[in-house]
Amino acid sequence: MSPSSADPSPSPQARTLGARQTSVLEALWEMGEVTVREVTEHLRAGGADLAYTTVLTLMSRLAARGLLTRRRVGRADLYRAAVDRSGVEAALSREAIDRLLSAHGEVALAAFAARMREGHPEQLARLRALLEEPEE
Repeated sequence: MSPSSADPSPSPQARTLGARQTSVLEALWEMGEVTVREVTEHLRAGGADLAYTTVLTLMSRLAARGLLTRRRVGRADLYRAAVDRSGVEAALSREAIDRLLSAHGEVALAAFAARMREGHPEQLARLRALLEEPEE
């Protein structure tokens, strides 16, 4: 699918990352450790009209968010997904929570607690169980 095509029900990743960053992550999950050039060619083969510099920017931003790792081999940077498909939702959730708490602190905690009390009892019970688990 082209990153610019409209998807009526985008994945949680696409809603958070955007279609282009999601397509880059999907390429890395499929391809393993690769260069920006290889990802660019892969995306173009799939119908995306993206410049090398655009893919470089997307991959640099994903690396800055901790979703990709980068290592230098000679003059090339090789990128690899830092999380698998199942781990990306947890990573994005942690990032969103960190931003929310950083921006709103106690107000965010109070709003979250109120929302949990208003919501589903099973979610509140699960939260209580998670809070009681020992830290790893």
